[in-house]
Amino acid sequence: MARINITVSENNSEEQLSVIEIEGVIDTLTVVELEKILDSLVSIEQNSIIINLSAVEYVSSAGWSTLISRASLLKEKSGYLCLSGLIPNVRESFEEFEFDKIIDSYENPTLARAAIVEKRAAVEAG
Repeated sequence: MARINITVSENNSEEQLSVIEIEGVIDTLTVVELEKILDSLVSIEQNSIIINLSAVEYVSSAGWSTLISRASLLKEKSGYLCLSGLIPNVRESFEEFEFDKIIDSYENPTLARAAIVEKRAAVEAG
């Protein structure tokens, strides 16, 4: 049976930014739990979410679909969803299906946060 462990390691309401740490696999059996967490964060107006996948071994098409749909939803709300820490086989499918054209990814959550801060500043500057 597939396993997943999802932790919201940071939830900063002032910055409207959350960091989610995931361990295991994201597939049709585990994606429901991820959807619930993402939807709850979006519902409380967290407009930026960083998902750290450094401990994720595999992402199925259902998992990618969830990530892309939530990234699109946040984009509509002038927010961001980005990924960090993709291991080689996860990055391979991410790039093979050209999801890298839809969702930004970074080496680690710190770089992802810096990119979000930079994007917000650019929007505010006009």
